[in-house]
Amino acid sequence: MEEAKQEVALEDWYSLTFTALDINKFLVGTDAEKFHMLFESIKEGLRLIVDFDHLEKEKIEEVMNEVAQKGLDMELVYVSKILVKQVR
Repeated sequence: MEEAKQEVALEDWYSLTFTALDINKFLVGTDAEKFHMLFESIKEGLRLIVDFDHLEKEKIEEVMNEVAQKGLDMELVYVSKILVKQVR
């Protein structure tokens, strides 16, 4: 982790955050345990980002709660928006 923290941001406006994952426990864990460990690490990082990027905490928490409830059985849904130019 300390080595990662020594990395320099590419731009002055970058803000970095770090979380930890015990790789030894992760490698021997069940799929459910791996999911839980990784998800907890991601949540920790997202909560830090919410603070320094001034994001909408309630929306981020809502999504994290949904992922926590559905776990590995969650289907990913992608939303796309098609922009149509009107030619005059």
